[in-house]
Amino acid sequence: MSHVRLTPEQEQAIKREMARPPATLDWYLEVIAALAILLPFGYLLAAWSELPTTIPTHFDAAGKADGFGSRSTLFALIGVQVALYLLLTFMRYLPARFYNVPVTVTERNLVRVGALLRRFPRVMKAALSLTLSMLIVGTIRVALAQATSLSPWLTGIGMAGILCAVLWLLVETSRISRA
Repeated sequence: MSHVRLTPEQEQAIKREMARPPATLDWYLEVIAALAILLPFGYLLAAWSELPTTIPTHFDAAGKADGFGSRSTLFALIGVQVALYLLLTFMRYLPARFYNVPVTVTERNLVRVGALLRRFPRVMKAALSLTLSMLIVGTIRVALAQATSLSPWLTGIGMAGILCAVLWLLVETSRISRA
């Protein structure tokens, strides 16, 4: 599909929809994403003095550690979490022309497209934050010898959450395009 230019009126209508106050579900998604950053950060701070200076920093597909590095890499991972959270939060302030939605924007679907653009970053924030949180907590547990490896379910659950967010986007855009 080729990129369709929005008229100034369409762009304003989408921005108005994106600027609406968050719905209850949006607040839940924000709280989930924020807690998924804060709780592992608190766990890291609490466990810091017990962590060895060298910890697992990479795991194979079975969850066994196969790369090691400084324990400070956990702060870098939390930094990535925070950066993704902020990026997805501030996306809403970009002009609507920077968004590439896989539907043709019409007068009939402007509000639904705007609502989708308002909610999707929140869904991704929650999915990405939860995935990275599971990785951080799992890494701390392995480093503290509370577990011998990352749970084999960890990668699957994390990827499934992100995949579900993308599938939700595809289903919603399909509904919008058929409306």
